Amino acid sequence: MINEEYLALLKQGVEAWNEWRRKNPIIPDLTRASLHQANLSEANFRWADLTQANLNQANLTQATFRWADLTQADLSDANLTQANLSAANLSQTNLSAANLAEADLRDANLTLANLSRADLSRADLSGQDRSGVILVGADLKDANLSGAKLNGADLTRADLSRVNLSEADLSNTDLSRANLSRVDLSRTDLRGTNLSGTDLRRANLTGADLSGTDLHGTDLREANLIRANLNGANLTGANLTGANLFKAQALGTNFTQAVFEETCVEDWSIDSETNFSGAIFGAVGLDNRQSVPLPIIQRSPNVSTQEVSTQENSLQQVDSLQDNQFGQQVSLTSTLYSVQADGVQADSVQATDLTADLDSSTVELIFTDGIDWQAFLLAFQDLQVQYGEQNLSIQRSPTPTNLSAPFTSAFLQGRTKPSLRVRLRNYTRCS
Repeated sequence: MINEEYLALLKQGVEAWNEWRRKNPIIPDLTRASLHQANLSEANFRWADLTQANLNQANLTQATFRWADLTQADLSDANLTQANLSAANLSQTNLSAANLAEADLRDANLTLANLSRADLSRADLSGQDRSGVILVGADLKDANLSGAKLNGADLTRADLSRVNLSEADLSNTDLSRANLSRVDLSRTDLRGTNLSGTDLRRANLTGADLSGTDLHGTDLREANLIRANLNGANLTGANLTGANLFKAQALGTNFTQAVFEETCVEDWSIDSETNFSGAIFGAVGLDNRQSVPLPIIQRSPNVSTQEVSTQENSLQQVDSLQDNQFGQQVSLTSTLYSVQADGVQADSVQATDLTADLDSSTVELIFTDGIDWQAFLLAFQDLQVQYGEQNLSIQRSPTPTNLSAPFTSAFLQGRTKPSLRVRLRNYTRCS
């Protein structure tokens, strides 16, 4: 049967077409068929050859295209709501502005397909190769893309909120300015991906590979980055408020002007190449054994240990006191105070090495889960012994403008140079 006879059958209506398909299990040749604005809802195009066919603005709701060949076909502005396109060949197909809501695209070949501005909400695109697909401005809300290969795809400004992208390959993909809020990107390959300006609020990035990724200006508030690989990534200006970076890798990562407010950094890995220039730190979660890596911290290269015990408290000095002559950059004692109160172990406080300026030196006492004033008193008394009571006094000070609540500060100002300043900071534990 030639192409014109197939078209004549379609013009008789979908019911007549489907009945003929049931009785004639052959592959209809509809190559370059003109079906512009045709009403083909629920039509059976299984195995059909629709190469370069014109289905622009056609009504194809709940139509079946399983195993059909739609290479280079024009389905722009078509209505494919709940259509079955599983295992179909859609390579180089024009699906721009098409409605594919709840469509089944499992194992479909979308190589170089144009899905810009398409509605793919709640669609199933799991499996197979989607590399190079164009999804600029596409609506993919609640879609399933688990295990999909989207390397090199263009998802600029796409809405991927609540999408399942677990174990997908998004390497070298352009996701700039895309909405990825609450998306599941666990164990996803995002190496070299452009995520600049992307909305990743509450996204699940557990175990994701973000090495070398551009994340500058990204909104990562409350994102889950547990065990994520951020090595060499650019997070300049990123908002990490409430994010969880437990055991994340951040070697050589650029956190310039990033925001860390109530951020969990417990057991994360950083190195001397990790850049915190201009970063803003509020309450940062950590464990009792770890000092938060603020950009102004200097850890002593040589560590010496000595213990001093009394009935009421034990003190473990973990860093040696450095030279404290006026006019020099100095690093002060880093001390861990563990306080016993009525036989109960209280929260620990860690005095973290900070760099001194020309007029004052600073030591920061880090508490978890609330300021322990008894521990602070012990720390203060120890500093009085080291620097002389006459050089220290205590006064309250307002929260610095570059640090967010909860922040409690008390300054010990020196009456003579060099002076000593003590900051108290309250950090919440990682949950």
